[in-house]
Amino acid sequence: MAQETNVKTEKVKTAKDHTKIGAVIILVISAIVFIPFGGYEVISALFGKQDVPVFGSYNGKKITYERGSLFTNVTENLAERYKAYGINVDSTSSYYLFTEAFSETVKNLAYIDEVTKAGYSVPDEAVNRMLVNYFLDESGNYSPKLYNTADKATKKSLRESVTKSLQYNRYRDDLLGSSSLSMQDSPLYGVKASSKEASFFSDMGKEKKSFKYVAFNTEDFPGKEAVKWANRDNNKEKFIKYDLSAVSMESESDAKALLKQLKSNEITFEDAVSEKSEKYYTDDDGKVSRAYRYQMEISIPDPANLEKVLGLDSGAMSDVIPTSRGFTIFRKDGMDAAANFSDDETVDVVIGYIKTNEHGYIEDYYIDIAKDFTTQASMASFEDAAENFNVEVKETEPFPLNYGSISLFDSVPSENKELANLNTNEDVLQKIFSLKNGETSVPAVLSSNVIVFHCTGITQDSSTSDAKDFANKMENINYSCAEQTLMTSSKVQNNVWNAYFENFTEYGRNSK
Repeated sequence: MAQETNVKTEKVKTAKDHTKIGAVIILVISAIVFIPFGGYEVISALFGKQDVPVFGSYNGKKITYERGSLFTNVTENLAERYKAYGINVDSTSSYYLFTEAFSETVKNLAYIDEVTKAGYSVPDEAVNRMLVNYFLDESGNYSPKLYNTADKATKKSLRESVTKSLQYNRYRDDLLGSSSLSMQDSPLYGVKASSKEASFFSDMGKEKKSFKYVAFNTEDFPGKEAVKWANRDNNKEKFIKYDLSAVSMESESDAKALLKQLKSNEITFEDAVSEKSEKYYTDDDGKVSRAYRYQMEISIPDPANLEKVLGLDSGAMSDVIPTSRGFTIFRKDGMDAAANFSDDETVDVVIGYIKTNEHGYIEDYYIDIAKDFTTQASMASFEDAAENFNVEVKETEPFPLNYGSISLFDSVPSENKELANLNTNEDVLQKIFSLKNGETSVPAVLSSNVIVFHCTGITQDSSTSDAKDFANKMENINYSCAEQTLMTSSKVQNNVWNAYFENFTEYGRNSK
């Protein structure tokens, strides 16, 4: 949440209120300044905790939730804002409140640390100019009477808060520039951009295109096509199933010692499975559970060792074989089973293999179908072709070319699951935004779908932001990026979830 920079005050309305100035002055200089009384008590009473939770640290400084701490003041400020927006601060929303408060606290600690290290000190004149705003009469003029009737503690607290606020803003303005007050149109500090650059970028989102499309889901790859692939070349051999048992051990020396015992009949293979095996590749009874040839190739990386195991006679044991994990002694229990593609279970295995290892074959299959669809659509209509190919025609609202769906422009649609990753697929975006109105795309692979798009319209959006609005959006993005970068710093230790769970939920309390 961006830290506010403008100073806001509540005017004192009657003379009798002057003596209560410490209670009625509302400070919203920044998250660290506003300290509404009662916020801490409200949250404490809600959760019934009196301990001092530690939400993390910045550069070794603990961030704690206790009376008077920076983190508590930030939390109370945000709680007031939540309530102002009609959000109830309860056990659910409080987690998000704490998360936001933690981020704000880290920013304050980091920014003030940096300006302090740089040797910057806030001039008294600057503090005084800010303080004047808190002692204004009904006409908006500075009132010495209001200042003199305020107690020393209040004035001291105000001065400290204003000083910290100015320190914070000094760093932020130097780094990112300031949009406050008179500096909004021509910032003195931070990131600079020419007016032509702002106009160029703001125009980028004005052209929008709308599309209708059909999607062929590669997850629906038919079994008969999988069998065709399995019968090609030597693919069929991958699905020979072997009848094997195995004993696996972490140590090669232990496995060799066990093999001697097995050969001398000091222990049975079954007892070795029960007492010695780590069962890396087997079920509880020692049967190899991934026993198709292509699976055995993964378990036994060395082709020579693989052939030794798969070539065992029925009832024979292997030597100690280095496997992907540990060392294994195999035993051939029965005859090998050739692939049976009339068996549904085997076909499912083949489909799973192709999806994992040969997905390009599936994509090519659906690309060929999509090409046939495009040909038919060009001779009839998009809708008629969709009916013949048994696919649904869907449409999009007009949207701009916006890789990553950045907040400067309207987002690329993602409400339909087929388009979920469209905003980050450069190849597909390039293809469809190269289309003219009425043109149909070549088949495009998007996640698990092969899609054909048809451009239905090109519009110029007159409602897009002007250059000034664009500049403000860019400023917000800069602030957000700076915050995200800071929160990934090695100086930040984030313990918000654990602190919240342990101290502010029933589950955490009951676990202690």
